[in-house]
Amino acid sequence: MWHPCPNPTLTKNTYECNVLQGGHALVASGLVDAQIAPAITQDEHGAFYLDLVAHTLSLGAIAAVITVTAAFLLALYRRSYQTRLAGSVVRLATVGYALPGSVLAVGIMLSFNWLDAWAARIQAALGWEVQPIFVGGVLALLLAYTTRFLAAAFGPVETSLDRIKPCIPEAAATLGARPPEIARRIYLPMLAPGLLTAALLAFVDVMK
Repeated sequence: MWHPCPNPTLTKNTYECNVLQGGHALVASGLVDAQIAPAITQDEHGAFYLDLVAHTLSLGAIAAVITVTAAFLLALYRRSYQTRLAGSVVRLATVGYALPGSVLAVGIMLSFNWLDAWAARIQAALGWEVQPIFVGGVLALLLAYTTRFLAAAFGPVETSLDRIKPCIPEAAATLGARPPEIARRIYLPMLAPGLLTAALLAFVDVMK
């Protein structure tokens, strides 16, 4: 039920009135449980919304880090193995940005439903309580974000990587540096601007 607030000119705090309306609207739409609705209508409503914002920003930051890491590894793979297979893998990995969001969501949910079916069989065989592991969790959301925005992060990383001359890592390898050390001491410092740009693009896309 909608609860109109009094005339804003007669209330002590118009902001509290607007939050009160928003809280009842969330309860009516089912987005917020009625048991936590009083938290929205009391003095703690500010902390409640700040907590929601903090969760959103945290999810966006985690998704950006995972997406940039995947883009960095994918760009290194393509640079190290310049074959048709590597090109096909890169095109397949970055196709998510061109897919409609609904198609991507259905594909991920079907895949996770299949994984949850196998997980349920294992849990039942072990005598455990059968609970969904993948569907409806943060893992599915992060996978969707990574698949969707990998292409946006891959572009800046690949462009920055192409500016590094191959002779630099080759010289380091000749001096005895291992691949992890080359990536840590050569690629990461020189790719810092591209990685930061890719992370910002992924973070903004997730926030949208």
